[in-house]
Amino acid sequence: MSSEVIATYVNAAGTMTLQVKRTTWEGHQALVLWDKKANKQASFLTFELTSNATQSGSSVGPQISVDAYKILLPEEYRKAKASNILWFHLGNLAVLAWADA
Repeated sequence: MSSEVIATYVNAAGTMTLQVKRTTWEGHQALVLWDKKANKQASFLTFELTSNATQSGSSVGPQISVDAYKILLPEEYRKAKASNILWFHLGNLAVLAWADA
């Protein structure tokens, strides 16, 4: 598998460096989010950007709301330190990535 780094994002605390890599694997093109510090693929979720997307917390954990839908973020995200969380945009997608606590 060959790869080329096409973008790099660093969170505000400087504790997480995420690379967007374009890869070719078994003849297919793909984008991979790579946690440079942990040297492994990052955990992430993507959301289509709409004017109704909001971010909030609740007693059951952090949530993303898009239109009338609420998306409960996974347990691994809830265990991540705030300094290991990174939001960024790729085209019309919002990407939420996090590193191990």
